Amino acid sequence: IFKPCNITLKMSTFSGLVEELPGISVDRFLEDNLNKSTAFFLTHCHTDHMQGLSPEFFEKLADRSEFLYCSPLTKTFLVANWQLSPELTNRIVAISDCSQIIVTYKNPEIGAIDELVVGVTAVPAGHCPGSVMFLFEATRNDRSMTILCTGDFRINPEDFPILKPLNDKLGGKLFPKKFDNVYLDTTFYDENIKYLPTRREALVAMIPIIKDWLNKNEKNVVVLEISANYGSEHLFIELSRTLNQRIHVKSHVEGGYRFIPELNRFVTNDPYETRIHACMAKRYKNVLTCRSPAIDSENILTIIPSVQRWIFEKKDLTRAFTEFDEKNQRFYVCYSCHPSYSELRRFIEYFNPIKVYPCVLPKNLSVEEMQNKIMGVCEAPREVKYCFVEERPVKRPKIKKFSDE
Repeated sequence: IFKPCNITLKMSTFSGLVEELPGISVDRFLEDNLNKSTAFFLTHCHTDHMQGLSPEFFEKLADRSEFLYCSPLTKTFLVANWQLSPELTNRIVAISDCSQIIVTYKNPEIGAIDELVVGVTAVPAGHCPGSVMFLFEATRNDRSMTILCTGDFRINPEDFPILKPLNDKLGGKLFPKKFDNVYLDTTFYDENIKYLPTRREALVAMIPIIKDWLNKNEKNVVVLEISANYGSEHLFIELSRTLNQRIHVKSHVEGGYRFIPELNRFVTNDPYETRIHACMAKRYKNVLTCRSPAIDSENILTIIPSVQRWIFEKKDLTRAFTEFDEKNQRFYVCYSCHPSYSELRRFIEYFNPIKVYPCVLPKNLSVEEMQNKIMGVCEAPREVKYCFVEERPVKRPKIKKFSDE
C-alpha cells in the first residue's frame, strides 16, 4: 500500500531496536521486535519502514496492553487503510508536531518489573505528509541520554537552528542539542550526490512546462509518472495549489485519502474533472485509458519526477536537473524527498553528535566503514555551537534539452 522510495543498490541496516533504550523499536515491527520491545514508534507510512505492521500486529498490542506512537496524520492513514476497530485504533497514540509526551515501557529482555520512562518528541521530518523524527530523552544509570531517530527526512539546512525541539535555548540564543546517537537517513550519503535540487526548485521547473502544454490545446493533458501509489503527496498538493486543479489518482488511492482532509481536497477519482493525471501504470505510455474515448499520445505530456535517472547516470545536477525529451513529450525532473550528501554533512556539522548510526548503506560498505566516513566530518572538538555558516547558494540551472549522448 504505502510504497517505499524506490532507491536501489542500497540496503537498510537498522533493525528498529534502539541500542541505548532497550525495549523500544522504531520503524520495524517483526517478531524479534515484538520479543524485545514493549513500545513501538512509526516515523511515516512507507512500506520499507512498516515491516511487520498489520492488523494482526495491533491485535498483539491489544493483548499485551502496549502502544504504537506516530503523528496524527500517520494514525489516520493506518486506521483508514486497515479499517481498524475502535479497540485497535486505541492502540495508536498520536504525538502532535513539536510536542513531548512521557512514555512508560518495560525491557522484556531482562524481565524487569519496574517501568522505564522516556520523554518523546515528534519533530517534523519533511519527507512526506505526516512524517516525523523521534527525539528520545531519558536518564539511565544517573546519566542523561538524548537519541534522535530521523526516519526518512528532508529539511532545509537553513531551518536547523529554528527547529525548537532540536535546539536548547540558553541566554536568549539557540544551541544545538547534544545527541548521544543519531539514527540517520543516509540514503544519499555519497560524494557523487553532493547536490540535489530542493523540491521547490523542481516544482518551479515543472510549472511553466505544464502550463504551456495545457494552454497549447484544450485536449492536452499531463500525466505524472510516479513509482508508487503513495509517497507523492507533497507533489500533488503543491501542483494542485499552483495550477488550481485536482490530481486524478486511482480509485483505491483516493479512497486512502478520503478521510484525510489535508490531502483529499487535492485529489479526485473523477478523470473528467482535471487535466492532470497520476493514475497510469508505467506500461501504458502512449494512451490515457481513464477516459472514454482514450486520449492519444499526441495530447499527452509525461512528467517524470524522480531521482534515480540522475544518480544512476551520474549526471552533474549543478549544471541541469531537468531534461526535456520533446520528441517523446517526456519531461524529466530530479525530485528528491531525501537529503543530499552536502545537506547531510551540514546536518552532522551543525549538531556534531557523539555517534551516528547510518540507517542506509551502499552494498559495498559495512556499518563501521560508513560510520568512519561520517564521523570524519566532525573534526573540530566537540563544543556547544550556535553560529550557522551559510554555503554559497547554487544557482538554479537552465532546462537541458534531451539528447541521446
